[in-house]
Amino acid sequence: MALFNSLSAKFPLVCAVESTRSPPWRSSLARARSLDAELLTELDALVVERKINPALVTSADREAPSGRDWARLRKLMGDAAERVAARLGKQGDPVVLGDLGLAARFGLGALLQGLLDASRRDDGPAVFLVVPRFGEGVGVAVDGGAVGPLPMYSPAQRMDVPRAWMENRHRGEG
Repeated sequence: MALFNSLSAKFPLVCAVESTRSPPWRSSLARARSLDAELLTELDALVVERKINPALVTSADREAPSGRDWARLRKLMGDAAERVAARLGKQGDPVVLGDLGLAARFGLGALLQGLLDASRRDDGPAVFLVVPRFGEGVGVAVDGGAVGPLPMYSPAQRMDVPRAWMENRHRGEG
């Protein structure tokens, strides 16, 4: 019911799935996308457009927050995030996103908030964030909350998705 309500009212929904090494949500959700892949695609485009040496990006990432170029890399990732949010926010079809690790690593909570805000527009897409859960009744967070609490307007926007459903057992196919 929560899924139907989210599609019809277009409010964002956080789908909490059992954490596993090989997430079954990718094969279960036909329109699922990796937010990490979307960000890396835009990052690659920015590196080419701005004529940035890819080795510098790799080096800054390897040095992490203690490195001298971390702030520049975070700015570059922020620019990539803005592009992702603008592109996905213009879609009319539902957006299903998992793999939120880079959003956590680079503190891109504004990207998630932007996507969820876009879903509230009449012409915006319904947005589903697929996040791991680590037990029944446990709250959801990305990287222990590094992105901040997931932006939800109501507890009704969280749905615990049973593993059996992800494995398609409800249709007798799993």
